[in-house]
Amino acid sequence: MTLGKRIRKLRKEKGLKQKELGEKLNVVESAISLYENDVNIPDINKAKILAEEFDVSLEYLLFGKEQNHLLNKLRNLTENNSELENLLSCLADRKDLLQLLQETKSLNPREIKKLIRIIKIVKEKP
Repeated sequence: MTLGKRIRKLRKEKGLKQKELGEKLNVVESAISLYENDVNIPDINKAKILAEEFDVSLEYLLFGKEQNHLLNKLRNLTENNSELENLLSCLADRKDLLQLLQETKSLNPREIKKLIRIIKIVKEKP
């Protein structure tokens, strides 16, 4: 997905019109259209404002790194739960654990139970 497509997707997810987003960036509506159609790209200061407005990392906005977007969404959902915040911090620090989570998200409950048994066996071996 291109930068322009990400900007459009995030803008629509937030329920903003191009004009409204333009006002936040102090640019005209047509500038937003040019960003979204990959004709122009926002300068770094405007990209930073976009990332903050959409509550995503600058890395996700510019390069589409999904894991950061996922972590930001999870953080927003769990702001007042310290146990989940600790888990998210761990996932942010351990990309291997985040990858494991992403690889297993499509498994059904029975498959997850099998995987947990396998993990317990692996942990028991020296």
